Amino acid sequence: MDVEQAIARLPRWILFLTLAGVAPCYLHGGIPWIAGFLVGAVASYWNFRGIRRVVDTLARKAAEASDASVPRPRASGALFRVVLRFVLLGVGVFAILRVSEISVTAVLIGLFVSVAAVLLEILYELTFLYRV
Repeated sequence: MDVEQAIARLPRWILFLTLAGVAPCYLHGGIPWIAGFLVGAVASYWNFRGIRRVVDTLARKAAEASDASVPRPRASGALFRVVLRFVLLGVGVFAILRVSEISVTAVLIGLFVSVAAVLLEILYELTFLYRV
């Protein structure tokens, strides 16, 4: 099992699940459901990328910790990105609840696209990569 390959496959799983979820959303609630699902799926992918960036940064910093000659970058950029993410999330939630007709339920379903992609990747690995 190669973790880097599994992580590289996750965006494809996310795209596949997003595209597969559009038709059921249209059948269930029309355009407001499609819009909500897509907003949630994009936010889910954005969150996946953010988590991946944080984990990569932590791994790099752990590897650099033994080398004292490497200057440490300031944490203000990372803090700004975290604060910006929550501000944008808050604005998005406010807009969904107050202004738009986007389905909140569909947004919540879309937010689970990354979780479903991880589950599909686990099934893929168990099915195809661990054959005896």
